[in-house]
Amino acid sequence: CGSRNTFGVKVETKTFGVEVEKKFMFDAETERRIAEALPLKGEVRIEDSYFDTPDFRLTTQDFWLRVRDGAWELKEPTPSREGGSAGMDVYNELTEERDIAAALERLLPGMDMTRGGPLEQRLFAEGCEAFCTLVSARRKYGAAGGVGVDLD
Repeated sequence: CGSRNTFGVKVETKTFGVEVEKKFMFDAETERRIAEALPLKGEVRIEDSYFDTPDFRLTTQDFWLRVRDGAWELKEPTPSREGGSAGMDVYNELTEERDIAAALERLLPGMDMTRGGPLEQRLFAEGCEAFCTLVSARRKYGAAGGVGVDLD
């Protein structure tokens, strides 16, 4: 986990909870050109805390469990990634705590997520912990029709 001194570009299309993204490294000139082509829709501060088991059984399988603004999300790779779609990462995003708990039980045999209480409490009881917190400023550029570029 570390900070970045360069920008990352995130190109995003969401349909039914599926995110398609491609990360790029770019310089100030590229950002200037994006800003000329697309109107700025806003800027937000993002703080993500990522969770895993002590032996990183989720992240080593490309599953990303995080909390952002108090909301849990599990990003899981989709089968469409297998063919290498132009270097894009395609994830299914689970945002309902019951769906996340069911996926974790499937991914981590022996984990019991059926106990009551908040998801975070159940994760801690099973030995999961935050291993990284990232804070970034995201600038969202977009045009009519849903085409957008996020810079963070």
